[in-house]
Formats: sequence, structure tokens, C-alpha cells
Amino acid sequence: MDDTFILLHSHFGPANIVQKKNVHLLRIEKDRVMFMETDPAVDLLDVRKYPLLQFSQAHYTKNVIIISRREFDGWMDVLNIDNRKVVWMFHTTRCGSTLWSQIFNSLANWSIISESQALHNSLIFGQPEYDIEAFSKTKTFEDLVVANIKWHTLMVPEDNSIFWKMAILDYYMIPVIAKMFPNHKMLLAYRNVLPSAKSWHSITSGMNASYIALKHIAEPAIIAKHPRHVHEKLMFLWYTSGYNIDVCHAALMAARPEPIGFEWFILLWASMMTVYKDFIRHGSAKFLKVKYEDLQADTRKVIKRVFEYLNIPVENIKPALEATKTDSQDGLFLDWKHRMSNPSWVRTEESVNRCNTMLQYFDFGDLDSSVTL
Repeated sequence: MDDTFILLHSHFGPANIVQKKNVHLLRIEKDRVMFMETDPAVDLLDVRKYPLLQFSQAHYTKNVIIISRREFDGWMDVLNIDNRKVVWMFHTTRCGSTLWSQIFNSLANWSIISESQALHNSLIFGQPEYDIEAFSKTKTFEDLVVANIKWHTLMVPEDNSIFWKMAILDYYMIPVIAKMFPNHKMLLAYRNVLPSAKSWHSITSGMNASYIALKHIAEPAIIAKHPRHVHEKLMFLWYTSGYNIDVCHAALMAARPEPIGFEWFILLWASMMTVYKDFIRHGSAKFLKVKYEDLQADTRKVIKRVFEYLNIPVENIKPALEATKTDSQDGLFLDWKHRMSNPSWVRTEESVNRCNTMLQYFDFGDLDSSVTL
């Protein structure tokens, strides 16, 4: 797909250009690796200043830098990541994961990587049929995961621990991480469906599902290149997290949700929660589970439990608590406050019934249920 970035400038760059804080991995291919270059003033690792900015998004890209895969692999070969302390946070949407990024950013000698989408973008743009589930079981996928992890680790000082907040589709990395990095620890953040959906709806009200999906996963050139039916497939893939496709399709056909944020989010939440429930049940990965409602009820107790699990000294709890007082929505590139003022979801019997129909396909009770993984 050589014309993927037709709307962006491209140039080749040596290591001393690529290895800067404002240059981030975008895509790994067979013979080349692409990076996005942003304005040097926009430090995506500075969670205090930009808590919700995400890596590898076209919104910030000035140039695409291209290097050979051979040169890239040469950098990776000399990097030892086995002894690095890395904490992975997998999560549903609107569950306090950004708040956890701020908590860990309050700790000395910790670096935060927030929603690196290099894997996400490579899967979306590299698979003609968008069969992510099948691709995630291949050796090529494992190589891609390891290269992605090694590159981002290379950005972090050697004496720093890493808190890595994963992107939505990156839960496909869980089995690879669990197998190849057994000493690394994982957190799982989640939240009950109704407050999650209400929060989601408040930032997407009035935006149709196709627009939201394309805004997240399709670069401008991709939108310009592909026909309408591919747009719809991308939308469905993103809203179902690319997992449990058959169940998601059946739930959609039965419920016929309105094509706006709230009811579609029920499907996204249920699909993601099912993924995590499956990993927990089958024992392929070990998580410390952190529920947003518990964090709200007793913030100190939950932070203490997480820190004990990660062997973080207790004296770090006080600055962590201070970090929770910072507005986690500040610094977003979109007009977040305006969107949060959108009209709330209107609870009607018809809408509740459609939501409950979808939830029941995934065995999650109803819209008002309290869920414990």
C-alpha cells in the first residue's frame, strides 16, 4: 500500500532524527518502517501536559519518516528489554485509564506510554480483509508485537519503569506479552456498562457511528482511497473491537440499535469485556483487576492495592493521590469541554430494551447491572 500516506510528506531519516521524543512509530512493513514526526513542542510522553493525546495519530503529523527494516531491526537487536520493569494496563473505554496514567506519572523514574497505536494501524492498514483475529495467531504478528514494544522501550531512559496504557485493539497483544514477557505485570481497568456508556455518549452525541470510527482508525488518505463499503466494514470492526464478530453481528441484527454513540457503545463494551473475561477464564494472562467504581469509592485503598501488587513503596501514595485531583480531560486536542456539555442520553423503554438485548447475547445481564470480572 505505497500510496497509504499520499496526503503526507515523506523523507528518509537516520537514527539521530528518528530517535527523538517527537517522532513515534507508525507502521512496520516487510521492508520498511514508518514514523510520524510531530511538532517538537508537542511531547506525547508528557502526561501532565497532554493526558489524553495518543501516539500515531494523523492529527499531529508533520512528516512521515521512512527507514529500512534492516536498519530498524539492527537497533532492536541490541536492546535488552527482559529486565525492564513494564506495567501494562488493558482497559475498556471511559473507565479511568487516563487517571491511572496520571497516577503513575506522579512517580519518580516512571515513563508513560499512552495508547500507542502502531500495532493497531499496522493491522488495519496491512490486512486487506481486516481479519485481525486470524492474523494475531501468526508468527508475523508476534514479530510485529515485539518490534513495537522494543521501539517504544527504546524511547524510555534505561533506569525508568514503564506504565503502558494500551489502545483498544491492542488486547490482541495480551497472549504474546504473557508468553514472551512473563515477568511483566498487567492491570485490567473496567467500569459498569451504564456509566461507561453515558460518559461515552456525552462526547459523541450528534456524531454518527461511521464518522466516529473513521475519525479514530482511518487516516485521511485511507478515507480518500477506499469505497463506502470499506468504510462501513472499518466502522463495524472498530465498534466490535474486531473480536467476537459473529456474536456482535447477531446482537446487532436482534437489537437494531440507533446509529449513535450510546447504543453502539453497549456493543463495544460487551465485546471488550468478553475478551477480558475469556483471558481471565482460560488463564492465558494474569491481571490485577481495578474497577472504576471501587477507585471512586476509596481512592487511597485501591491505589495502595495496586502499588503493593507492583512493589511500589508506600510513600508514593501521597503524590499519587495528589495526581488524582488534576483534571484528566485537560490538554485534549478536541474541544472536550464542549462535547461534555452535549445533551445526556435520553432513557426510553425502547432504547433500554435494545441495549439489554445486546448485553444478553454476551451474558452481561442488563443495562443497570453491576459487573465484576
